Amino acid sequence: MTAGRVPADTRRRVAEAAGERCGYCRNSQRVVGPLLEIDHIVPESRGGTSTDSQFGVEEVRDLIERFDTGPDLAAPRPHLRIIPGKPSGEPHVEETRIPSVSICVLHRSGYTTRDLVRFYPVLRSVAVAEAIELEASLAVRAA
Repeated sequence: MTAGRVPADTRRRVAEAAGERCGYCRNSQRVVGPLLEIDHIVPESRGGTSTDSQFGVEEVRDLIERFDTGPDLAAPRPHLRIIPGKPSGEPHVEETRIPSVSICVLHRSGYTTRDLVRFYPVLRSVAVAEAIELEASLAVRAA
């Protein structure tokens, strides 16, 4: 969220409540100067609100680092794999040929983890959760 989209009085209240320190590295406003940014803790696109308690203060450097690192594609999650050099070697659940993107699309369509485990008996709930989380992190990175 840019400075222009957060009202000045909200920015002031949130910064004061945080002690004018970054919520990640705890650097003070006096140290980093104007490089502290106000951002949603839970993005509005994921159901967050614009109340004071839903904003956090962070140093721009920390914000960039948080979004500049992508998932480890060699071993993206404990139960997911990518086979290097394989054409269309997309992330899939280990010991299956079920792509994580397929699991994520079904989940976004309203199917629960329980439904997906019922559809694919070889899946475990933890693998479904990892697939959904990986695809969400890849979508954030792509945006």
